[in-house]
Amino acid sequence: MIYYMIRHVETKEFMPQLRLGKGYSHWNPAKADTKEIFGDKLLGVPRLFGTIRNAHWAITAWNAVPNARAGGHRSYDGEWDDTLTITNDDRKRTDLEIVLVNIEETGVVSIQEIKRRK
Repeated sequence: MIYYMIRHVETKEFMPQLRLGKGYSHWNPAKADTKEIFGDKLLGVPRLFGTIRNAHWAITAWNAVPNARAGGHRSYDGEWDDTLTITNDDRKRTDLEIVLVNIEETGVVSIQEIKRRK
């Protein structure tokens, strides 16, 4: 099976697969440590894309929204005031590249075999 992964050119780090929570726009290994930013939201595997188009869209979204933080507060007159803080971290679309990977099945392991190996 052919999949696509996104790799940061400078650090060679692959875009990680995440649990729900903080989004991929916060991932920039050139500026911050991935484990420090995401902690237990990391699944420990690269994010896989089924099509090159989806990988390209992910790069476009990553480049479009660098580290945006939404928030807000209630003003003195009782209205809710939204705030959006965007921290420019000088990212460019060319900071990332798409890597084609071929994943092939090499065998089948039964559940009984897995239990025996433990």
